[in-house]
Formats: sequence, structure tokens, C-alpha cells
Amino acid sequence: MKYTTIITIASIFFPVYLFASGPEKYDHMQIYKNQKVTKSGPSHEIAYDNDGKQIARATYKYNKQGQLIESLYSKENKSDGRSEYTYKKSVLKEETLYSAKDSVIEKVVYSYNKLNNMRMYSVKDGLGKEVLRWSFKYSRKKLTGGKRVINKQLTEKFTVRYHKNGKVVRDIFSSTGEKMGTILAHWSGNKLTNRTKDDTTGVYKIDYRYNNKQQLVEMIFFNTVKGKLELAKTHKFSYNEVEKLSKDSDVDKDKKISTLAHE
Repeated sequence: MKYTTIITIASIFFPVYLFASGPEKYDHMQIYKNQKVTKSGPSHEIAYDNDGKQIARATYKYNKQGQLIESLYSKENKSDGRSEYTYKKSVLKEETLYSAKDSVIEKVVYSYNKLNNMRMYSVKDGLGKEVLRWSFKYSRKKLTGGKRVINKQLTEKFTVRYHKNGKVVRDIFSSTGEKMGTILAHWSGNKLTNRTKDDTTGVYKIDYRYNNKQQLVEMIFFNTVKGKLELAKTHKFSYNEVEKLSKDSDVDKDKKISTLAHE
């Protein structure tokens, strides 16, 4: 199986950091990687194209604290790689993406500051070489900005603005300060309802739908085609087969990890 094929399948479900913009892409499974998980995660996620044809599938496994420990990717009922998540004292330390042949494609290593905010993450390729690094800054535990470095060179920056009506705006800039685009997210409490990215390549939008248990059940993706937003794909989630593994994990009930989920 080709390297690019593995990347494509995995990136259907998650930001694959070597070939994506990192925190510019919202990770809908982030809440199941936090130190404290408050609700059960989905067992399966299935992606459909704009004609309703299934294009890929992810199966999720969790530890007894409800934290995501493995994502298994498949296409046409054949394995297309997996991701593993490693925790230390219930804090996410590493994410590793493997090919179907079990070779490492990329590894993401996380570090945190004294307030338990995510301070930085480093992305390494299959040979262990760092290819990029994101670092972040906060105000009162709220994410306010960050920057991306590739080969020790600053390549991108962003700032975050919060509004009382649940609107969160992320402005993206080049290394020289030129504005490259804007990401607008609307939140209703702790639920992300939609997210729109507007940049020089067009407008991209995702709508998020929930059931009466407040669980995410559908993500609807739209891309710009000839100046108009058109349906690109749909992701649907199942919660009826969640496997809670008995893997031991130390839980620190006195601390919580602040993540990038509220952008």
C-alpha cells in the first residue's frame, strides 16, 4: 500500500499533521483524549461521499477512563492503518500513525506548561525526524494564539478572538504578518455547531449535528465549487458498540488539561 494512500485515509477522520494545517483543523475526537472524559465516545465513524457512497470507516477503542487509545482505519473492508494514543498519568503524550503494514508514518509528541495548557507539539516523520512544531500561548487558560515552525523557520501564525454569543474567530497570518484567512466557529455551550474557513482557496464549512444525548452523530462538509458551497462528504457516528478496555491509567482528579478544542 502506498504511503500517500495511508495518509489520505487517516486524514479523512483526523488532521494528519505532516500534510495538514495542524490546529487549523478541529479534531472532533479531542474531548476523548482529555485528562477527564465526561461522556462515552463513538464506536464507529463512517465517511460517505456526496453521492452517499461509503468511502472509509474508523473504529474507536477506549480505556476504562473513556480516553481514546486506538483508531482503526479501513476502506472497502480492508485495513488502511491505525493510530495509537499514549497517556502518562492520564495526560496525552503521543499520537502515532501506522500504515497497514504496521510501519510508523508519523508521531506527534505533546508537552504542557505548569497550568496544564498544551504548550507545544512536535511532529516527527517515520524516521523520527522533526518536520514541524506548533507552539501556543494562553490568557487565563484560554488559547489566544500560536505559531508554526518548519525546519526552524517560522511559517505561520494565528490569533484567537472570543465573543459572548459563542462565536470564536481565528485569524491566520503568514510569517511576515500578511493575513491568509479566517476560521469562524459557532458554539452552543460545549457543542460546536458549525465551523467555516475562508481563505484564498475558497470557503469551507462543516455543520455538526447532535442527538438528544448531546452526542455528535453527523458532520456535513461543504467545499467551494465555482464560487458556491456544495456538499463534499458526510460523516456519521455510532455509539452502540463502544468497547471500554481494562487498560490501567492513573487519574489525577485535581487537575484538568486545557486543550485546543474551543477555538
